[in-house]
Order: sequence, then C-alpha cells, then structure tokens
Amino acid sequence: MTKTAYIKVILLLFVVLQTKGSVVATDFDSKGLVVRERRDQFFSAWAAAGYSALMTNMNHTSPLGFVGGLAGIGYGIGFGGPLSFHIGAEFALLTSSTRPFAFTQTRDAIDTEGMAFEMIYQYKSYREYQQAPYVNIPISVDYSYKKFYCALGAKVGLPLSWQAYAKTSGNLKTTGHYNQFIEDFEEMPNHYFLTSKVTDQNTLVMGINAIVHGEIGYNIDLESRREYSKTLRIAFFADYGINNIVKNDPTQSLVEYNTHPMRMHFNSLLTTNDNRVNSVMGGIKVTFIFTQHIVDCYCNTKKK
Repeated sequence: MTKTAYIKVILLLFVVLQTKGSVVATDFDSKGLVVRERRDQFFSAWAAAGYSALMTNMNHTSPLGFVGGLAGIGYGIGFGGPLSFHIGAEFALLTSSTRPFAFTQTRDAIDTEGMAFEMIYQYKSYREYQQAPYVNIPISVDYSYKKFYCALGAKVGLPLSWQAYAKTSGNLKTTGHYNQFIEDFEEMPNHYFLTSKVTDQNTLVMGINAIVHGEIGYNIDLESRREYSKTLRIAFFADYGINNIVKNDPTQSLVEYNTHPMRMHFNSLLTTNDNRVNSVMGGIKVTFIFTQHIVDCYCNTKKK
C-alpha cells in the first residue's frame, strides 16, 4: 500500500469512530423506561521512553539497541462499558546500535618501489549508530478492569527520511604482507601501516512501518466529577514492526575502497547485502486522559 492508501484507511476509521459515537450504553428500569444513556469521549496526551532497536538478520552482527521515545495525542470513545476505541498521532524516534564481529579484509596493492604486497585491514570495536524518526498513526482497543487496563492495536508509521541516518565508528589497523618477507609490516605510518580511528555517516531511506502495539498498565484517578474526569495512566508498552523498513542494495559492500589506501567509504550495515530490518520498541508510557462523560436522563421514555 502507498502512503496515500494508508492515509485514506486511517481517515475512514476515524469517520467510523465518530459515527459509532452515536451508539450509547442504555439503562432501563423494571418498567421498561429509559433511565439514562451514557457515552464517553477521551482526549489524551502521552510520552514514552525505553529500549529501541532496528533488528537485522545480517550474519555476524549483534543488534545492541539504544534508547527511543514517543510523544503523541489521541481521541477515543467509550460506550459506558469496559471497552473503548482510540485513534491518534504520535512522533516516534527509533534509535539503535549495531555491532559486527571483528573482521578483516585484504587488498592487492603495489608500493612506491613497485613491489606487490597485500594490504590487510583489521577492523575492531566497529559500531554503527542509527536514528530514524517517524510519524505514527495508532489505533487501539482498550479494556479496563477496575484500576487496571490493557490495550491492543496497530500503528502505521510514516518515515521522516530526511532525518534518518547511520553513523559509523571503529578502530582500524592496517598491515602489509609481502610474500618475500616472513613478518608483516606494521606500525609504519609513512607507509600507511598504522592504527587509526575511522568514522562515516550515511542517509537511510526508510519505508512505511506496520506495527503491532500492546500495553498494560494502571489508572490513577486525579479528579472525578459527573461531567468529566482526569486520569493518569502508567503502563508498560511494546511495539513490534512486522515488515522490512530499510531500502537496501544486495550488491553493496560494507566498505568501498579508493585508490588511496586510507580513503574508504563505509556503507550502513542495514543497507548492505539483502538484509531485513524490523523495528522494536518497549518501555514505560505515561498518559494523561481527560474524559468527558455524557449522560442523558429520560424519565418517561418507554423502551423501544
């Protein structure tokens, strides 16, 4: 589905929710007379933070994750029972860190005296930090039981790709191997045999993120009146992306070398090879909810 199709579906769901608002919970007395009709409207704002990761199936890597966050606003409706329906918009910042195992690469080279040798590149403490901001549209069904509640739903994440990037850093040791010599040449900076730090940065092209969402928490009543109430929710939440969200190039290598032995470009671990990347986020979520209680009373209305 395209972004336009996702937006149309979201708008349709919002219209359906608004239409459902005309459906209310109705109480009757023993004579079949309507006592009252109840419906609730929820206006909410939330912030969340916790573990965030861009998980990849690339071999010989360890996704370490990092700290991510959410902030959003929402609207919901309830019908006087334990169930309520919610839709909203939130800003999500996915951050992650990926570390490959130490690896070594070699290149055939010729020195300034015309002698052929093998340039050996040993990469250690190599790590990549990734950041990907999104605008999410969450839709969920909440179930409340006394002071506790749980929520299940889905989110559609629209990427802010111009802000997504991957930053590479690591230690590089270069040595030279000549077939005619027993020992490798090292620690000779004038010949580019040395230990140095390497850094690079790449823009990430992100795709739409389809997310399964769940949370469970506790309601704290701040104020309760007949017309409205104020509630603070503290919950554990988890978001899991079910589709690949990074556009990659199967032909792209991790390190692209130049004619100069120490000038190379490092591509992102997420975009090299045929990798699949999924988002994961989980942590603590705090939500403030203002609930408008709409109660219509009828004294002489017969049950239809």
